[in-house]
Amino acid sequence: MKFIKKIPHIEVDISLYEWNQKYIIKFELNGLEQTYKVSQLDIDTKEEAEAALTPAFIEQVVGRFQDMQEEWDKALGMTL
Repeated sequence: MKFIKKIPHIEVDISLYEWNQKYIIKFELNGLEQTYKVSQLDIDTKEEAEAALTPAFIEQVVGRFQDMQEEWDKALGMTL
């Protein structure tokens, strides 16, 4: 897997990779990870992949991290 770049964001770590004719966009926050694999047949360039990361999309990703953390806390019996 070839690392392309880090995409700056104040709240979440975003990394862009290229592998097996796909762009891989990895989001990381507080030990949790979300990965999106996009065929290069659907997005031609890394610039297009980065442009798809709109503020609204990233906001949904961050919200999903909050849901993931709540589910994990519940699984560990850490809910209030």
